[in-house]
Amino acid sequence: MDKLSPERRALLQRMLRERGIEDRPTSAAIVPRKGGGPSPLSLNQEGIWFIHQLDPERPAYNIPGVVRVRGPLDVEALQNSLGLILRRHDALRTVFDLDAAGVPVQKVTDPGPFELPVVDLSASSEQEQASEVQRRARADAETPFDLAHGPLFTAFLLRLSDVDHVLILKVHHLVIDGWSWGIVTEELKELYRSQRRGVEGGLSRPELQYVDFAVWQRDWLSGDRYDELVSYWSEQLRDLQSLDLPTDHPRPPVQSFRGKHQPLHVTEPEARRLRSFARTEGHTLFVVLLTAFKVMLRYYAKQDDIVVGATFANRGRSELEAIVGYFVTLLPLRTRVEGPSTVPSLLRRVSETASGAISHQALPLNRLVTELGLARDPSRTPLFQVVFYLLTPDHNPAVFGFGLPGTKEVVEMDDIELTPIETECHLARFDLMFLLWDLPEGLYGTVEYSTDLFDDATIGEMIDAFHAVLPLVVEHRGRTVDALSSQLARELEERRRRAAEESKQKMSSSLSRIRSRGGRRRSGPADADGGARP
Repeated sequence: MDKLSPERRALLQRMLRERGIEDRPTSAAIVPRKGGGPSPLSLNQEGIWFIHQLDPERPAYNIPGVVRVRGPLDVEALQNSLGLILRRHDALRTVFDLDAAGVPVQKVTDPGPFELPVVDLSASSEQEQASEVQRRARADAETPFDLAHGPLFTAFLLRLSDVDHVLILKVHHLVIDGWSWGIVTEELKELYRSQRRGVEGGLSRPELQYVDFAVWQRDWLSGDRYDELVSYWSEQLRDLQSLDLPTDHPRPPVQSFRGKHQPLHVTEPEARRLRSFARTEGHTLFVVLLTAFKVMLRYYAKQDDIVVGATFANRGRSELEAIVGYFVTLLPLRTRVEGPSTVPSLLRRVSETASGAISHQALPLNRLVTELGLARDPSRTPLFQVVFYLLTPDHNPAVFGFGLPGTKEVVEMDDIELTPIETECHLARFDLMFLLWDLPEGLYGTVEYSTDLFDDATIGEMIDAFHAVLPLVVEHRGRTVDALSSQLARELEERRRRAAEESKQKMSSSLSRIRSRGGRRRSGPADADGGARP
């Protein structure tokens, strides 16, 4: 870092901060807890546990994955590798219950033998296999966990042929986050290679486990430190106006979590242009994309006060980087997207908001809601209903691509390859979520949306709007937000016109083919018997 220019060093520091891996605190170190037995939930886990209690049969916080495994898979080596991962990370063997006083606690279960069930579909046709993969994946993803008895990590394998398998995984969000998936993926690669060669893996058991963090956090996040965080967020969210996006259907009184996904892809040349623009402006790609996203939301909501949820790794200490568990925090990023603002000024405002949130990310969302005295509304998530993610595959692998059509990533593991399978998951935790992975081939991801509120066509147009606003931000940086909104309206109108024209041409072509076939049928018998039919 010392060899970088001051500008590049500052940009790198901002990128590290956005991932939650900078600003190491100097307060008391995290140490292994003394003794075993139940331990308290972390403050992060409290929120998910509470939501689960409201409707235990709803799988809103299941984290599924469906992975194609191509090549000569060693099933025993894969089973043993997954078993070793469960032994290494207590969080994946944790269950949740109430103690005698009615307080939720987490308990780490003993690491018993891990079995990877195999279902043989090799006798079925390719079409039957594809249908069965989708059916089983959806059924598994939509089956709720029993938090009190577990297990909260499950896996099974579908055998399509000797060199073609599908691995279906499911983990509850209480014990894992995106960063943790990165840890699991890297360890799986190393352990599988070792198992294939019949040698012990070189991985030592982590010195700390998630329950150690949970105990430490409750002591660390207290007193003046806790009060300062509450004060910061209270000021940031003073007189917050809810983002009022137009919907196709009225909001139901109770959130159902029913949803769909549509693919989102920004091509490699477009992504390269966005990265270059971000560097030139002295901001990160996340800030540029979030700025464009907020300009788009302002166009639809017709309001200046725009609040969007965003995730932060919440691993600002080096000893947390190798621990599997639920650390990630989801926090509101509020920006005034005012009409007279230019792109550079709006970028600065979004960047300052993100930097402030990063510096104050230690306060979990559920505690923030409680401290603000917000009444729970069963029809929506508190503070924000729209979320924006930008992930990188180093810490958030895209290979576990359940419900993420269009996501591209290949993980090589010895002599086999893992790739995500496009599988539709009918769940949505928010009204609207844009989720992107920053990959070398471009930006790949998905738009998740509540089907109680939005029709497919509406989300399709919103994706078009996002595609349209990205070049506007880059190419017209001197224009005001009002000017960008007007240009966006014209762009969308032109896209609608072209779509209508293409639809008309397709319909005309189809009618012509139908008439042509009808004409041939009428003339056929006459040609056959040498004369016209009466």
